Amino acid sequence: MKTFCLIRFSGLQVLGKEDSGYRVMYENNPHTITAVQIAELLPRLAWLDELPLVPLRLAQIGKHNAVAADLTGVPFADYLACDNLYTGYLQTQQNDLLREMAAILYKASDITLTDEEAISVFYWFASLKAYYQRRFSYLFSTEPTQGDNLLTPMQTTEQRLQTAMDNQIRALTKGDVTKETEVLNTDTLRALTELYAMAREYQDLERESKK
Repeated sequence: MKTFCLIRFSGLQVLGKEDSGYRVMYENNPHTITAVQIAELLPRLAWLDELPLVPLRLAQIGKHNAVAADLTGVPFADYLACDNLYTGYLQTQQNDLLREMAAILYKASDITLTDEEAISVFYWFASLKAYYQRRFSYLFSTEPTQGDNLLTPMQTTEQRLQTAMDNQIRALTKGDVTKETEVLNTDTLRALTELYAMAREYQDLERESKK
């Protein structure tokens, strides 16, 4: 993949293979490059192996415009739905789940995707999750929770997702079910910021209690 990107990004046109390497055309001039030369350049494209520091996406698919890359202005309910679909895709690799995500993220229930567009939706949400993990570290810890031990019944992925979602909604509503609709319609970043503050306060109190 890096070799393919190197050829595309540099504007080289591959003409064919030679005993000493590959014949290419660059700016209307023929050249020969070797496999060693290509290999020496590939480390410069190491960034392709990593998710970007900020979420990136195709601004438009077909006639449909994407929501903000960091989900600014997107209801918290839409984020929760996409998070469930994203986790489902990780488990099943079913592209239909990516299309459902795209329907939410591009506000188009009738959206259709090429394979490339489908994987771009996956990478958008993956980069978004990585961005959120850095920005809201207390919320997206990868460490096991206190209840994760051999005496705790194993939960399925769906059960874990439902539990996490229920806990987030309950924290924001403070147990008042009449506020659930209001919370689900809250801006995603606003909701996560509030949850982050709550999680940080809880951990601060926990540290103080152990002193």
